Formats: sequence, structure tokens, C-alpha cells
Amino acid sequence: MSQPSEDASHEYRNYDDEPDESVGERLWGLTEMLPESHRNAISTVAKGTVVCVQKVCSGSWMILSATLILLGPIIFEIERNHKPN
Repeated sequence: MSQPSEDASHEYRNYDDEPDESVGERLWGLTEMLPESHRNAISTVAKGTVVCVQKVCSGSWMILSATLILLGPIIFEIERNHKPN
């Protein structure tokens, strides 16, 4: 039988003494794997998504507040008329 090579012994090396990476450091390391064109496309999509979500939230807030302002008094009047005297 052949002896295990030095490369095989490095395969089982203990990595406990290395410092932990933060999520940001891991993501930054992943960006180095992608070509520049892919990074730019991902960045554009991410920025577009953020802008879209902000507009949807803003629009929903305007619709909700307008609905409450317009329908609130009507609901209170209906409730007041249904109460027994």
C-alpha cells in the first residue's frame, strides 16, 4: 500500500485557530469570484429592488392613511346611528 501524500495530510488540517469571518467579509469574498459585468448587474438589480420596495411602501402608506381619513368618520357615524337610545 502506498503512503498518504503530504497533500492528503493537509486535507484534515484544523481551522479552529483561524478568526471567524463576519457576514460582510464573506460576501465581499464572494464578489471576487464573479466577473465585473455580473457584479454590476447584481448591483443594479439590488438597487432597483430597494427603490421599488421604498415606492411600494410609500404608496401603501398614502393609500392607507387616505382611506382611514376618508372612511373613519363614516364608520363612526354608522356606529353612532346603530346604538340604542
